[in-house]
Formats: sequence, structure tokens, C-alpha cells
Amino acid sequence: MIEVKKEIKEDRIRDKFIGIVNKIIIKKWQTSIDCLILNESADWVLVNNLFDYSIDGYALIKKKVIKKSIHSEREKFVEKVLLANNKINYLFKIPIQFIVNELFTYFIKTETILQISFRDESYVYIGKITKLLSHSFYFQTIDTKGVWDKTRILIRFNSIYKIDFDTNYINSLTTYMKTVHCNSF
Repeated sequence: MIEVKKEIKEDRIRDKFIGIVNKIIIKKWQTSIDCLILNESADWVLVNNLFDYSIDGYALIKKKVIKKSIHSEREKFVEKVLLANNKINYLFKIPIQFIVNELFTYFIKTETILQISFRDESYVYIGKITKLLSHSFYFQTIDTKGVWDKTRILIRFNSIYKIDFDTNYINSLTTYMKTVHCNSF
């Protein structure tokens, strides 16, 4: 059995926490993030979002906004439930190089719909990256009726706290947009 500390109070998620269920506390946010840590780079942590004992897509969390990561008895129990229901696959624990720039390039090529969160957790942008720059990117948003906005906004990487993708919400919105707007995606 892997022995883990109950709390880590540093920006870096240690390698021994990859594949472990954690509660991540974000600086300035009221809500925490229940997740399964998949991988990390120098600046980002890649996780599976957890919701009601199931996995709901992925998220990139900026390391510098992580206040602490908790692996208490509650998270250990969630981990056991996920394992019992075959929701966790430990094959991803094989050490691989996690290159965020390649992931962002992939988001552009595949027109992946993203949900971007900032310091103020009460609002998010949903849309797609249209152009990647060295310290920022252009982002085309979707309005509340599922229509693409004509303007693109410039988002700096240092302003982002969390990026969600392939979640039930985003996938449902994408399906809705395809059916209502006749695949004019």
C-alpha cells in the first residue's frame, strides 16, 4: 500500500500522488476540486474531475494557484469506491512526459470545447482556442444560446486557474450545438 501524507502545503503535487484521489484547495476560491491526479508539468496538473463517485472529464489546474492538496480518509474512501466500480485505471501511472504546449496545439487542431476558470470562480468562459501565442491565446466563446460569438478574446495563461474539457456539461452543450445549428460547428 502506498503511504501518503494527509496534507501537502506546497505548489508542487508530488509524483507519488499521481493516480491518487485528492481534494485540491485553490487560492481565493470557496469551492474545492475533488479529483484523480493523472500527471503534471512544471506549471500545470492534469486531473480527472470527480463528481458523485464517478469521473467527469479532465481539468488542467495551474500549480501556482493550488493552496493545498488533501488525501484524507474521505479521499481514500472515494478511491476505494472508484476502484470497486472499475473507474480507475492505473495504467496511466507509467511515467510519460506531459507537454502542455502539445496539449494546447491538440485543442486547436481538434477544436476542443473548453471551460476556462479564473480567480473569480463565479464566472467561466466556454469556447475554443483559435490561435496560440507564447503567453496567451485567442479564444472564441459560445453565448448562452449555444451560438459562437463573432469576436475572439485574448486570454493570458497567467490569468487562468483551471481549464476543463471533455466533461458531461461540455459534451452535452456540444451535442446540443450540433443538433440545433445543423452541424455548423
